[in-house]
Amino acid sequence: MPDQEGIELRWIFVVIRRWIWLIIVCTLLAVVVAFIVTLTIPSRYEATVTLLIQPAQDTRSNEYNVLVAGERLALTYSEMLKGRPILDVVISQNQLSETADSLASKITAQPVRDTQLIRLTVKDSSPTQAVVLANAIAQAFIEHIQTLQKERYAGSLSNLEDEMGTLSSQIEELQSKIQTLNTSRINNEAELAQLESLLSEYRNNYQQLQQDYQTAQLSLTALTNRVSIAEAAQPSSIAPATTATVTLLFDQSSTTGEASYSSETYGKILAARPVLEAAIAKLNLDMDAGLLAKRIKVNLVPGTQLIQLNVVDPNVSQAILLADAIAEAFIEQLQASEEKPYSDRLASLQTQMDELQLRIGGAQVDIASLTSDNLKVGAEIASLENQLTGYRSDYRTLQQDFSEMQLTVANAADAVVISEPAAVPKKSAQHRGLYISLAALVSAILALGVAFLIEYLNDVVRTPDDVSQVVNLGTLGSISLIEEPENGLVAVTQSRSPVAEAFRVLVTNLRITGLDQPLRTILVTSSNAEEGKSLVVANLAVALAQREFRVIAVDADLRLPRLHRLFGLDQGRGLTGSLLDGHVDKQLKQSFIEGLKVLTSGDLPPNPAETLASARMHKLLDEIAQGADLVLIDCPPVLPVADATILASMVDGVLLVVRADNTRRQEMKDTVENLRKAGGRLLGVVLNGVPSQSNHYYKYYGEEKRGEKFGLSRWKKFLRSIARSFGVDGSRGKSSWNANFGVNRGKQNPGNLAQLFKKRR
Repeated sequence: MPDQEGIELRWIFVVIRRWIWLIIVCTLLAVVVAFIVTLTIPSRYEATVTLLIQPAQDTRSNEYNVLVAGERLALTYSEMLKGRPILDVVISQNQLSETADSLASKITAQPVRDTQLIRLTVKDSSPTQAVVLANAIAQAFIEHIQTLQKERYAGSLSNLEDEMGTLSSQIEELQSKIQTLNTSRINNEAELAQLESLLSEYRNNYQQLQQDYQTAQLSLTALTNRVSIAEAAQPSSIAPATTATVTLLFDQSSTTGEASYSSETYGKILAARPVLEAAIAKLNLDMDAGLLAKRIKVNLVPGTQLIQLNVVDPNVSQAILLADAIAEAFIEQLQASEEKPYSDRLASLQTQMDELQLRIGGAQVDIASLTSDNLKVGAEIASLENQLTGYRSDYRTLQQDFSEMQLTVANAADAVVISEPAAVPKKSAQHRGLYISLAALVSAILALGVAFLIEYLNDVVRTPDDVSQVVNLGTLGSISLIEEPENGLVAVTQSRSPVAEAFRVLVTNLRITGLDQPLRTILVTSSNAEEGKSLVVANLAVALAQREFRVIAVDADLRLPRLHRLFGLDQGRGLTGSLLDGHVDKQLKQSFIEGLKVLTSGDLPPNPAETLASARMHKLLDEIAQGADLVLIDCPPVLPVADATILASMVDGVLLVVRADNTRRQEMKDTVENLRKAGGRLLGVVLNGVPSQSNHYYKYYGEEKRGEKFGLSRWKKFLRSIARSFGVDGSRGKSSWNANFGVNRGKQNPGNLAQLFKKRR
């Protein structure tokens, strides 16, 4: 399965190549089934009749509108062709024994795109019957459309005649109303001329009275302005500080023949009791006018028209108020005495002006009313004339529509015609080849989808890329599947095979890995049982010995040991005996490979984890490492038991064996995490059980592994992949049972390997 960031094109081709057999099988099966199904389907013949739609001609419509109308009618008529009224007529005329619904299922009506044509297709098991039905349906449809057109236009013609009669009556009524309104407007215009003449006379009289009123008002204004305050009251700069002086101006030039007084007379009036009482009342003072007269002095300024009024009071502010109040009261009383004659005249003139104003207003109201009436009458006449124009236009339109509809009714019988009658079909309409091809294509696509689904759901590790993506470790070697027990030590039995060469590549990669930190002890383990770690230890030890290294293979799997069987040795006391003795001298056994010694497991203890975790084990490993260039330690898998995590901290490096197409990603990830938590130095991964590829070089030497033929084993792999996709692993049944309960398999014959090795030497 590719990484989650995207799907590589290479992965797609790999999946197709891996499952090509499934795709081919499913495709062939679909072809066979489709072929059998098409043989059982009866033959069907198609008869097609072509109808031409000719919409009713309209002189106001252009050619484009006619074409669009024809296309729309074609869509409508396509649905009407399968209607029950048409089919019932066809069934009755041809005396058919089927229903309208069954006949409709045989019919296909399809308008031809961008044309006014309809293709009516009838399917039937008899070619002659298909032709008869197609032509009969087309003819029945044409007759039905002709009947509908006549009924349709009959009502429209009657409606047009009624509308024309109604419009004629309305036109006559409007003409009568317009004539009456014109007479009324003429009378209103004559009366309006008389009112406008009278209004003009009223306005002239009103203007004359306005001039007289203004003249009298000017005279009155001149009299009232004869005496004025030239200088407001202020403390006197000559008299005592308690005296306030106000200066009055008397203008003799403003008199125009009316009664006038001298300055002396004004001076006496100014100090008279009425003026003083009015000033006291204005200031709201509690004072006697006689006492106030004693405190007042009036002076005439010689050679001028000025009169000075001096008021004495202990409070200078009150003296100023009294002086100003007396002057103002004097001016008010003087104006009141002189305004009386002019006021009567002005009132008389105002009365006459008001009367004329009322008359002018009345005349204006009458004029406005008549004007408004004339406007309303004119607007109503204009509205009626517009309405009359519209009625006349509508009447002409109705007359034109009536004439055109009469022409349309005459042409309605040719709205639908048969452009091409149905002909007898010569061959069946079924395409067996097309059906079989579609079935094969759909089957291939579904099989490919199933293959991709299985690959996506299958979470096992297959390639070095999968290893680097899951645990970020390098793959030091990729080992093909080793058939066991016959071919266990392939480094000996098949020294020129790709598998033996893969172990030699693994030796080289291990030497490169140990450049910075020397490797003396290497622990080989896996995630679960049956992943080939013991085979990897044995063959790796042989490959190292063939490179002239001193190698010791230690079988630390105290639960299910296998190294003694692979090398054909007796189990003896082995590792457990060495732990009891405290040294390893007598327990190391020389294998049939020069430079390779094996320390078997010995007797299996009841508590393997505690045995391996002892201090003697650590000391024993140091002793073993001193007697060899490299020590390979085979131990139980990581996930089922804790033996591997205990030994991981005692060695220089850990080599993880992963079974391709068997080990799950999460299991490998958990294994790496457990080893790192235990302090183990992970060197890399050995990918075991990789599917073998043909190699012409090794084929030349005659040692190429036989390719697996397509048979029962392929089906087993297919079912196993599906089981893994849904979380069921069917590959660990018997082997897992043996791994958990320590059931040993049969021993390999040690003599065969020794003899074979001697022969090769």
